[in-house]
Amino acid sequence: FVPGFEDQLVGIKAGEHRSILVTFPTNYVEQLKGKEARFEVTCQDVKEKVLPELDEEFFEELKIEGVTDEKTLKAHAKKQVLAQKQNAARNAQIETIINTAVANATVEIPSSMIKEEADAMLENVKKQVEGAGLSYEDYVAIQGKSEEELENERKAEATKNLKAMLVVEQIIFAEHLEVTKEVLEE
Repeated sequence: FVPGFEDQLVGIKAGEHRSILVTFPTNYVEQLKGKEARFEVTCQDVKEKVLPELDEEFFEELKIEGVTDEKTLKAHAKKQVLAQKQNAARNAQIETIINTAVANATVEIPSSMIKEEADAMLENVKKQVEGAGLSYEDYVAIQGKSEEELENERKAEATKNLKAMLVVEQIIFAEHLEVTKEVLEE
């Protein structure tokens, strides 16, 4: 939302009507940047999160094997958090290894391949922008960069992505690595 919009909704009640006055930021879409706007808002509903009671019914609804009370739920959650942290640490380690290999590799990538990847990235950006209700031109204006600057950034990112993919592919080939059925299913 435009800065200040949400702040003016604090305390609104169901059925209440408010006029919200905001000023669009200077790095917004050309036709709106720096301009004031009024939104007429009617609150349809106010919802509040209510935590359930930790009773037998609650634990049955969870359907987590071995979780029957608050103590076993906390133990289960602790185990999951630990597994997530271990997985994140492992992924960070793998990323460091791959980044080091990529940084030390010499790879020649045809310009046509880089263009194709950059074009695919542009199409993804356009789809995301349109999904958010903006035009690509609005997106470019919000970025505060020229289309040429954005294109150069995409080409650099495409080159980086392709180099990483080609290096990893070569490592897989050189080391005769294969994905086991168990790992694939996992």
